[in-house]
Amino acid sequence: MAVYVCSVCGWAYDEAEGAPDNGINPGTPWEQVAADFRCPICKVPKSKFEKQEEPEEEAKEEAAESAPGSRTFVCSICGWTYSEAEGAPDNGIAPGTAWEDVPADFRCPICKVPKSKFEEA
Repeated sequence: MAVYVCSVCGWAYDEAEGAPDNGINPGTPWEQVAADFRCPICKVPKSKFEKQEEPEEEAKEEAAESAPGSRTFVCSICGWTYSEAEGAPDNGIAPGTAWEDVPADFRCPICKVPKSKFEEA
């Protein structure tokens, strides 16, 4: 199953999980999501979502082992993603900043929940 990410705010639609709060059952393919669907966070249309490509599992593991600071963490509320490689410059966090080094008082820039609500992707 694929994941589609809002190109504006980073909210993610995972076909396996669906979006029950938005009336979309788990297992619903992106193609079957209504054409008038809008991002529940920033309200952009479905056309602003991009399919998140997943590399082969083995290549993914090798990349993670060979590239320090390449982990990503996803807000469990809105789906915004923090990439250690990219950091969050708009929020004062430089590229290459490990998640452990992100300040404890960091909050999601979209929905404002605390760092504790993020999960490693």
